[in-house]
Amino acid sequence: MISFKEIFFTTKLHWAVFLFLTTLFFCLSCESSAPKYKSWEVYGGSKENIRYSALTQIDTSNVKKLNPVWEFKTQDHEKFTQIQANPIVIDTVLYGVSPKLKLFALNAKTSKKPNKLKG
Repeated sequence: MISFKEIFFTTKLHWAVFLFLTTLFFCLSCESSAPKYKSWEVYGGSKENIRYSALTQIDTSNVKKLNPVWEFKTQDHEKFTQIQANPIVIDTVLYGVSPKLKLFALNAKTSKKPNKLKG
């Protein structure tokens, strides 16, 4: 026959294991589902369209020291048009749209057109 002492300590152990595993599950699920905001693969920077990046290399103390590295001319503008785009970058390929709504893809590091696009 099982004694009260055996039932009590076994039940306590089960509850302790259950609470530990439940806490561990919630901690791990919260950590993995938190957005990282370290890339810009969709319009607005994220599915939430927050226009924010967690990258820290550029901040308010050094942004004024930035200089253009390259520029790209779409060659399809008219006298009073301008390009105001929110490009996305996936695997170093920058995708944008010209003033006449032509899609273009460039290597974000060099501004050269990629030889072959994945897909």
